[in-house]
Amino acid sequence: MSSRDPGTASRDVRIQGVELYFLPVHTRMPLKFGPETLTSVICARARVVVEDCHGRRAEGWGETPLSVQWVWPSEVSYSFRNAALQDFCHQLTEAWALFEGSGHAFEIGYDFQQTVLPEVLARFNGGKPLAERMPLLGALVCCSPFDLALHDAYIPCCCDGVAMSQVVF
Repeated sequence: MSSRDPGTASRDVRIQGVELYFLPVHTRMPLKFGPETLTSVICARARVVVEDCHGRRAEGWGETPLSVQWVWPSEVSYSFRNAALQDFCHQLTEAWALFEGSGHAFEIGYDFQQTVLPEVLARFNGGKPLAERMPLLGALVCCSPFDLALHDAYIPCCCDGVAMSQVVF
């Protein structure tokens, strides 16, 4: 990690809890991605609880559509890829909950994506035929609601009520 201003340590957080929900959404209009047409999507919604060094806690929420056709174009069936993305989100829920990194939300998210995400993806893809391996884009999209939730929780926990519209970095 880079050298930091010692005064920023009071704004460090650590993840204290992670939850995952899936929300089905039907599109108003069909959307075509290559040979596939999307009429519904599952959104992954994450809740992350953080705590700072003073014991203050905050929760944050993040959500993203698991757009199977966009994040994982393949000849493999839609149902296989959709189930795999959801399964991978469950594995990430556990990985985020066990992650011991602390710091600013940017640092935590970066550290997770550089160290943990590749390991979880490699384990997930291990032993599968090439066509059934999730691409990195799919893994990043599955990771995004957790990262969004972490950032959502960071400001109310560490910035002493500074309004979201103010620059805090």
